[in-house]
Amino acid sequence: MELWRYCAHMGTTEKQIGKEWQAIDLDHLSAAQLLQTTASWIFKYLALSKQERRKMGVGERAAIGSSVHTAVQAVLCHGQDMNESIDAAITAFDFHDADEDRVLREKFRTCIPAMIENGVEILA
Repeated sequence: MELWRYCAHMGTTEKQIGKEWQAIDLDHLSAAQLLQTTASWIFKYLALSKQERRKMGVGERAAIGSSVHTAVQAVLCHGQDMNESIDAAITAFDFHDADEDRVLREKFRTCIPAMIENGVEILA
């Protein structure tokens, strides 16, 4: 059920939704957050504090996203050579703490160069 319908069903007004949302203490939403199961999201964002969530590890998706983002930004904003950025991104990905899925990690590692090239091309 959509949040607004759920809140309307529960007798919550639009202004109260804002107060409830602020109580969660989130300053943004990410695609990874929104792709979680509802139960997982509720546990992480309603039962745990921000400090407790930060102690939880992140997976390969976060690692590749961070590595690719940094490389694209280095090329576009700082003029770094594309090949140097790709090498740095692969190294950052290899040394990232995420280690949940070896198959996914190996697959993602091969995608990094194309992801960076696509990002630079789209945003240039």
